[in-house]
Amino acid sequence: MVNIRETKRAYERKRKLPANSWKTSREPDRRLMQALHVARHKSDFTIFQPWLEKHLDLQKQAADLFGYQHEPYDALLDEYEPGMTATQLEAMFRQLGEAIVPMVRQLVSTSSSPDRSIFARFYPMEKQKQWARMLAQSVGFDFEAGRLDTCTHAFTETVCSDDVRLTVRCNENDPLALTYSLLHEAGHGLYEQGFDGSIKGRQWHKPCPWCA
Repeated sequence: MVNIRETKRAYERKRKLPANSWKTSREPDRRLMQALHVARHKSDFTIFQPWLEKHLDLQKQAADLFGYQHEPYDALLDEYEPGMTATQLEAMFRQLGEAIVPMVRQLVSTSSSPDRSIFARFYPMEKQKQWARMLAQSVGFDFEAGRLDTCTHAFTETVCSDDVRLTVRCNENDPLALTYSLLHEAGHGLYEQGFDGSIKGRQWHKPCPWCA
């Protein structure tokens, strides 16, 4: 019943968009990721900027079509966290900030710091990929029902609960980057692999805003 409810909800949202909006919105998304890859390689934000602006413009148009009571972001946030509003989110972050900001300031102002030299070494990509696979297995990811690859920007793609694909970005001079992204993506993977195997077909999950 939950799958039926969520599928209906997703359908009702999509039907508010123009018939050709899926095609026209996917092209900028594809160009956005291509530009991100080139911009990172060349360290040139101007390559990425026009496609980012196009993406934001499309999101604003979608928010207007979905409809909202107070702020445009409410319409977009509702896709990831139904019922949540920007006002509620701001209050939550404000509360977190009251605890986190003083702690960060204290850490920055201290004269002592941990020895991070171990993270400044060269760690070959193949060794990091082995580490990532071992780490994913340690938290329960089933490689009989999924796989792990590297790419420019980490994400998780699900064909079905028996075919969940994780990707991570590898920096040979910063092993923590892969470690953190792997644990994040493995969380998505565990969720997708947790679906009832008797439910056939693709599990239509919502993309994570932190991955996208």
